Amino acid sequence: MTTSEILQKYTPNLPAGTWAQMRDHVLSTVGSLPLSPSAQRYALTHLTGFLDWVLGISATPLNDALRADLIDAYTEYRHLEVRPNVAERERKVLRDLAGLPRRVEHRTRTTSSPADIPYTSQEQQLIRLWAAFQPTELQQRNASALAVLSLGCGLTAAEAMAARVQDIVLDADGPCIVAPERVVPAAHDWGDVLRDLDGCGHDDEFLVAPKRTMRSAASVLEDLRRSGTGDIVPTPQRMRNTWLVERMNAGVPLQTVVWASGLTTAHSLLRLIPHTRAQTPDERTRSLGGTR
Repeated sequence: MTTSEILQKYTPNLPAGTWAQMRDHVLSTVGSLPLSPSAQRYALTHLTGFLDWVLGISATPLNDALRADLIDAYTEYRHLEVRPNVAERERKVLRDLAGLPRRVEHRTRTTSSPADIPYTSQEQQLIRLWAAFQPTELQQRNASALAVLSLGCGLTAAEAMAARVQDIVLDADGPCIVAPERVVPAAHDWGDVLRDLDGCGHDDEFLVAPKRTMRSAASVLEDLRRSGTGDIVPTPQRMRNTWLVERMNAGVPLQTVVWASGLTTAHSLLRLIPHTRAQTPDERTRSLGGTR
């Protein structure tokens, strides 16, 4: 079969609407390159899978999708689904299609840290129980404050340790926390925890470990690990990443996520893309076509 015949007969195992959105782009991109029949088949398959993922996360228009950063993010997503050598082979094909160098020395895996993996709903419930059943009232306060500020409001560990009682605002729409250059509402299922912390001490008192002079979330968590109970000891970065992924999954505009998290650019969110929820074909169509 010739390369032109392969292009004409290529029909991937995708919903018709999804394939219609990318068909012209896939065929024109692959057809413009001098590939052997076998290489062409690989290119069609891998580009289709990549663009299906791009549509699913609503990352960028298709004609701007073959970028090094998105290819690397997709590769990390594929590492979760297939053997590493398969994911890396797909990456090489995509970089060839993009006209990028095949070899990248000292490439850093964007999801190399377990802190990138969001907590599941069940794990979040365990964190709530972990905080509620600390053996002393102060430890309950420390654990609850760290959890709600990181997991419920998306603060960094340093911001959580710097937050004071007076930074809690009971707004008409729900409790909020005043962070540097922003006011962040608590996630709906964490609002009660932040509300309970209001008035837990003097206005200028730290919410977490008020009597500590060494302001370190790691040391507070280590104390809770040694004296507390439960099978889970959360980490601030992973809790914050859970908050970020949940905001992206909820369709919060990226600029708003960047602002609310205190980031300056969206670059550091790329490593979290493999952990966001892919849209269904119907959701993609509604997102791309606008609400009706």
